[in-house]
Amino acid sequence: MQLTATPTASTAAALLLVACEAGGVSVQSPLPPDAPPDAQGSTTSLGGGGLDGGGLDDGSLDDGSLDDGATGDSAATGDAGARPSTLVSTESMWRVSASAPSGWTQPQFDDTQWDELRSPLGANYEVTSPWSSNGSATYLRHAFEATIEADDVLELRVRRDDGAIAYLDGVEVGRWNVAAGTAGAQASVIDEVEGADGYTYFLSMPDPPTTPEGPHVLAVEVHQRNDADLVFDARLRRLGPDHRIDDVLIQVRTRSYGGSYAPDNVGAIWIEDAGGAFVRSLAVWGNVRREHLVAWFASSQDNRVDAITSATIGSHHTRFIEWDRRDASGSLVPDGDYVARFEITESNSNQGAPAGPTLSIPFSTATPCRAHEGSSPSLDDIIVVTPCP
Repeated sequence: MQLTATPTASTAAALLLVACEAGGVSVQSPLPPDAPPDAQGSTTSLGGGGLDGGGLDDGSLDDGSLDDGATGDSAATGDAGARPSTLVSTESMWRVSASAPSGWTQPQFDDTQWDELRSPLGANYEVTSPWSSNGSATYLRHAFEATIEADDVLELRVRRDDGAIAYLDGVEVGRWNVAAGTAGAQASVIDEVEGADGYTYFLSMPDPPTTPEGPHVLAVEVHQRNDADLVFDARLRRLGPDHRIDDVLIQVRTRSYGGSYAPDNVGAIWIEDAGGAFVRSLAVWGNVRREHLVAWFASSQDNRVDAITSATIGSHHTRFIEWDRRDASGSLVPDGDYVARFEITESNSNQGAPAGPTLSIPFSTATPCRAHEGSSPSLDDIIVVTPCP
């Protein structure tokens, strides 16, 4: 079946980095050994969610997909009938340029005059290939041979600093920290990468190309904001028996809205059923000040059983969280319609200050392999992916 992305009217995206793992909720937070304390990260490996690449402290994916015999140079070369799960692996060879003419994202584009470098590449990170953008964009292409059927479910992971847009055979399939409607020389990066963002592999679930037979090309443009830091790596694979998503996968990034205590913030992610009844808290940060999460408090009545919890944090981050489809009592919930809810506040919202931003994303666990996306100024890069066996 083909995975489709379903935008919602008022949704937001941001991957949440938290400090621990509890119950059936697991979190990805790949941090380097010298990451700042306020990054609130851990080196917890993701469980059975099909991500295979949790929190390694070198920032790389534990690329279990390479056990299909793929190499870093080209995961999909060879007999297309073998249907390798990894189409583009981490540590692959990429064609790289500081400029790109029209058509550069298309498979037929001639990139033979571009530099060829192995990822991860960049500057001011630990990389395999040094590359400086000198304040301009970096354009990357990786061509591969494979047959991608219309019912294949694809998972793309991109590591970047500061922002990136990804294309598969010329079609945009992922955008992280770049304003909507902008690309190339006109791309508008939203903010500089902080904490562990430069060590995180961001998620997208692309639709298969309209032409099944290759050659195909994964193309990515990476943009900077105000600094010289740059990093890039990527992985594209198809999900299946070897690599699947067993749980509901949630990615979300929080951003400051200029509240009284900004950038200090408290927040919560929780699940409700279609009727608005509380099911379970997944993450709550703000041990003392969580009472100011007025929407979460009203829904949960302060229920944090088996939630990932931490103190108020002093900056905003991106996070991954998985929901094992169990409620606060530990019981497996039936397949059906649910809502992922998000809330942050930087103010005393239960003492007369305005309530902080909230976001709701409806989804159904009865519909497999479906990605629901959305964004808002303070809750951004959200994607909720239903289980994909």
